[in-house]
Amino acid sequence: YLRAYRFQTVDAGDGQTALELLKEHQDIQLVISDYNMPGMDGFTLLEKIRQTHSRAQLPFIGVSGANAPYLSARFIKLGANDFLAKPFSKEELYCRVLNSIEMLEYIAELHKLDETKNRFLGMAAHDLRNPINSISGFSGLLLETLEDKIDPQSLQFLKHINQSSDEMLSIVNDLLDINTIQAGRLEIKRERHNIAAILQDRVSLFDTMASRKQIELVFSSEFDDDVLVDRVRICQVLDNLISNAIKFTPSGGTVNVMLADNKQEVRIGVRDSGPGISSDDQKRLFVPYSRAAARPTGGEQSTGLGLAITKRIVEAHGGQVGIDSSLGKGAEFWVLLPKN
Repeated sequence: YLRAYRFQTVDAGDGQTALELLKEHQDIQLVISDYNMPGMDGFTLLEKIRQTHSRAQLPFIGVSGANAPYLSARFIKLGANDFLAKPFSKEELYCRVLNSIEMLEYIAELHKLDETKNRFLGMAAHDLRNPINSISGFSGLLLETLEDKIDPQSLQFLKHINQSSDEMLSIVNDLLDINTIQAGRLEIKRERHNIAAILQDRVSLFDTMASRKQIELVFSSEFDDDVLVDRVRICQVLDNLISNAIKFTPSGGTVNVMLADNKQEVRIGVRDSGPGISSDDQKRLFVPYSRAAARPTGGEQSTGLGLAITKRIVEAHGGQVGIDSSLGKGAEFWVLLPKN
């Protein structure tokens, strides 16, 4: 049937042969499989294919002439894109196959557009970073040297320039990081570091930010040993979590940063006393550019990228990141990192 419509096909007499042909022919774009086959049935073949190929990567159409209504549902549940019941017409087969191939081409086009977007963002962010760095550096230098020599209004303007440039630099760095991650170029260079010392250092760094909002920043540790981590990247994770906790905690609140031994892992927890996060918002938290309904209590800026970057860095370490929260009861973000 399909050769008549100028499709190139490769035939397999059983499931095992089909798997071998998939390894041999990397350009196969669609699998059509009967349920009844010698040795391996269509369900088992589909399960094995889905271990290495998603629905979007390799469409699968299940076929059966057996008088069993559950077969189509079972195929779809296991990851099939479509199902055909025998007997079927040539036209129906052609339409189903064409639909699957068009979906594959549509997804490929979306990937290309996404890559173009990432390249544009990467170039734009890279070109912006140097001038913003200069504005931040020079305005900071002017603040240090002119603080006692200019009028209060000019000093306030200078502080606004410095703060805004720092916020813009943070946004640019987030864009560069997410571009690197989505392009698959995230590098993790692990060395042994005392994780408690790293946390203490990051907490100290945010003392001033917390004090400005009259927030108590508390660090506690039940673990004092070395862990194999990329120090720069783990600092980035901690900075995201601690700064977020301060952003969403109201004046007079408390942020707790905790380190605990968790058998083969260490557990880092950052708990705020903010408004909490709904279960619906929690599902979107680690998706790039997504934001929860709650807003920072001090009007701080947010790109919606920090938690997505955090998740990728933690997973690159072989760890996990998650959240425990309910509305009105604050939120605790936690990270599990393997000790070795």
